[in-house]
Amino acid sequence: MANRVSQGGLAPSSQPTAQHRAELRAFRVCGKRALDPTWAGWVPGWEQVRPLAAFSSERHTLLISFFSVLLPLPVVRRLYEAGIVLLFAVVAVRSWRTRGAGPTVRELAFGFALSQSVELLAVQHGRYDYPDWLVYFPPHPEWVPLGVGLGWAAIVPVVMRMSERILGQAAPAAKLAALDGAMAVGVDLVIDPAVSGEPLRMWTWRGEGMTPYRAWLLGVPVFNFVGWFLLVAACGWQLRVVERRSQGAQRWWRLGLFLACDLIIATVVMRLPW
Repeated sequence: MANRVSQGGLAPSSQPTAQHRAELRAFRVCGKRALDPTWAGWVPGWEQVRPLAAFSSERHTLLISFFSVLLPLPVVRRLYEAGIVLLFAVVAVRSWRTRGAGPTVRELAFGFALSQSVELLAVQHGRYDYPDWLVYFPPHPEWVPLGVGLGWAAIVPVVMRMSERILGQAAPAAKLAALDGAMAVGVDLVIDPAVSGEPLRMWTWRGEGMTPYRAWLLGVPVFNFVGWFLLVAACGWQLRVVERRSQGAQRWWRLGLFLACDLIIATVVMRLPW
């Protein structure tokens, strides 16, 4: 916990940096005065819960640093959700311009359908929960946010293009898919510990009626990282196989067949004692 500061005096500290002063001004713009002018500590009633994050039990308010601007937690959650939609839009436009309409629609549609369906299965089996998002798909029951499927759909083509840059577009589909999955896990090793932990908790791993996990890494179940690798690798391999070996409408029904097989496998994986 950070030092408390009395109303009449300040705890000794070094001079505030320009970044500290800027963040303090942003904090005040939000209508809060939780910090003293010298960055010595927290005004009574506020506690530091992690660097650049403050909580007031009296006001039931949590403020955290978001790109060096202190904002209320609900605002940060909405910005995170909107950021996923923006990422999806950027990836879609970029892919449309460089690869054309057909491959773009197939990659994004298949990535979204597969990931959103697997996420629904995971929530149904009590693997995790997504509380307090703005938009869920489907709207009822409120199990999986729309942004989760859009985020998956955006990541898949990005790692696919990166793998093809590294190994070459003519490399075997299985080899490319393995690299897709490995890079996706690298991304998740950064995202999940920060976003699923305090104070954001965009998704939770523990709760009443949820499946207990046996192995953890960085505060995240190992099951999650395995799932990231399997899902992205399968998606990358299947999309490449379809693009290379099929033509026209044949590509869509083959993707549908792959989707059905993937969901059967995912259901079995969900039931394993992780």
